[in-house]
Amino acid sequence: GPRQVALAGGPKFGGTPKRMTLDADVTCATATRGTNRVAATGVVGFTPTKPVVVSARDLHVRLEPLQIDIVKLLFPTLPIGGTLTGTATLNGSGAEQLVATNLDVVHQDGRNISHAVGRASVHTIGRQTMDLDVDSRPMALAELTQFEPTLLPKGLAHGPVHAHGPIDAMK
Repeated sequence: GPRQVALAGGPKFGGTPKRMTLDADVTCATATRGTNRVAATGVVGFTPTKPVVVSARDLHVRLEPLQIDIVKLLFPTLPIGGTLTGTATLNGSGAEQLVATNLDVVHQDGRNISHAVGRASVHTIGRQTMDLDVDSRPMALAELTQFEPTLLPKGLAHGPVHAHGPIDAMK
């Protein structure tokens, strides 16, 4: 049947879909995908193409939380689940590089909890790629097996993490 979605909050938009000023704090609750709350201020754009290209300028985002299932609508090959909570500033375009700076996020998937601070970027057109340069505080090593099943790490890691490459190869 149809998805049951409850929206709360008052987003304010100005401009055109390709270049909108945004001031929003929106909560979206779904029966199957849980609750998402995203607050964002800055400039965001969407192209009318397929696939849609997202661009941003000084877009300050706060996730309280964001379900990874929603992220998978843009990145279907992402091999993780759970939720993301935290903040980032987005700049650029998915056609070249959409960059998240001032990244401070917690990823929780069941009992695995990882906290990362740093920078990430994605290229969303064609073969989707990700570059990750973060400091883990800590990272649940079991999460790494989602990207590379031949690894069997346990416990927690602290310190710098660098990952670069196609998202569909990270599984």
